[in-house]
Amino acid sequence: MAARVDEPSPLARAFDGVDFSSLGAVWSSLYKQGVHPWDRNGPSAALSDLLSQRADLVPPAQQHDQRGNLIRDPAGAAIRRTALVPGCGPGHDVLLLSSFGYDVVGLDFSRDAIRMAEENHKAADGKAMYEPVNGLERGAIRWTTGDFFSGEWATGLGTNASGKFDLIFDYTVSAPAPAPAPAPAPKPAICIFFFISLIFVSFLFLSASAHVPVFNPMPV
Repeated sequence: MAARVDEPSPLARAFDGVDFSSLGAVWSSLYKQGVHPWDRNGPSAALSDLLSQRADLVPPAQQHDQRGNLIRDPAGAAIRRTALVPGCGPGHDVLLLSSFGYDVVGLDFSRDAIRMAEENHKAADGKAMYEPVNGLERGAIRWTTGDFFSGEWATGLGTNASGKFDLIFDYTVSAPAPAPAPAPAPKPAICIFFFISLIFVSFLFLSASAHVPVFNPMPV
């Protein structure tokens, strides 16, 4: 008896045969159609656990002096480190990072995704969700559209408007291209500042032949 072959899902079919340069347009089309089954209406559990349980693995968003007071600049504002979420989609991870004190930029290729993120931001504020934790001040949030790999979007953003960030949380962006063609990496000088902390979530349990939007990175 022949082995059963499961039909690819509509989501998988949308990405079938798409080359790397066209991936952004596919993501945008799916958001425009309201097709985003990857959205779980909340932040990544892995990111939430990391920030709440292993804060030693990431640069602190804000720091306290010996008396336990937040360190502030001469104008009295708390000194906050910066974070970037490329491919932020509806923005849940951005909102979470802000509650942990980071000034966060949420970036997505899709304007419809950013519109959703702005709506989620407004709704979360109205419900007092994502309140600041651990005696920190909530970080500022900036939403923007652009191609992560071009670097053009970074102008005027990040630490001291340098286009560089202390922390990057990448859920899918660095592994969107099917093997054997690896996805080009962004220029580190554009994105990463001082602590050089990149959090990258990959789906290593998936088969390399799986027809899904997020593909395994090439083994090293």
